[in-house]
Amino acid sequence: MAVTKNFFLVFYNESVKTLLNDIVIEGFFNNPSYKSDFSATVYACNDSSERIEKFEKEFGRDGPYDEAVISSLLHDSHKDNDFALKLKDMVEEINAHARKLIQDETTNVYNLFVKIGEILVDSKKPTPDSISNLKVLMGSSRNRDNSTTLEQQYPSWKIFLEIMKNYAIIGNIETNT
Repeated sequence: MAVTKNFFLVFYNESVKTLLNDIVIEGFFNNPSYKSDFSATVYACNDSSERIEKFEKEFGRDGPYDEAVISSLLHDSHKDNDFALKLKDMVEEINAHARKLIQDETTNVYNLFVKIGEILVDSKKPTPDSISNLKVLMGSSRNRDNSTTLEQQYPSWKIFLEIMKNYAIIGNIETNT
């Protein structure tokens, strides 16, 4: 979970979000279904940090996975097996929730990774195929630095996905860039 959280802090930062949101909002997409798919993928990643933070807060006071309750169950499990069974059930529930969250967020990053790879290739063409004003959007004074940042960090996304293949099921992460 920490690896996923750090990925969003370091590599899906405000400059990347700004660029991708600008592409969603201002891009002249040649295919409406591609725009819809791209937008949904960007917005899913935009909300990832909030979903991770919400999960972490569930371990706080009065949360469903309150650390004080877990400690108490652990302590009391030495005296009574019923507490051990409750602890086991809680840990299994936590693990299932964490697995699903990691799978979902890794899938979101993978889907965006694929789309960004396509955009980076398309932006190098004399006339982009998918978004007609892509060169203008990525090269504008407002987005030039953000585009450079994304392009420089993009190989690190692949490294993140290679690591996450140990924890989640994702597709092929080989790209053309």
